[in-house]
Amino acid sequence: MKDLNNIAVVGVSGYTGFELAKILLRHPEAHALTFYARDTQGAHCLTELFPQLRGWGQAPVRTLSVKAITESGAGMAFLATPHEVSAEIAPQLLDSGHRVVDLSGAFRFGQAGTIRALV
Repeated sequence: MKDLNNIAVVGVSGYTGFELAKILLRHPEAHALTFYARDTQGAHCLTELFPQLRGWGQAPVRTLSVKAITESGAGMAFLATPHEVSAEIAPQLLDSGHRVVDLSGAFRFGQAGTIRALV
């Protein structure tokens, strides 16, 4: 079984991902955090992307791919991504045995066309 305290946060470069990072960096049960972004801008650590988080703890930043998340050993994945990205990668992560918390609107509606009708 995958370790649920080993957490992947996908989409850290956006507002929701950044706010989630601040919460998880202070959470006593979140022992192993890895953050994923489409473009890491050459950063290897979260504080290289966000200097204001210096002193909050060290956490690696990786380029986003389902393979990278799966190979990281993460048991839990938070998706702070646009709904199109969440809709694409959430099923793959679930199939790999991850627990997934999607913070987008991708899975809030019963019909796929509902989101298109609202936009």
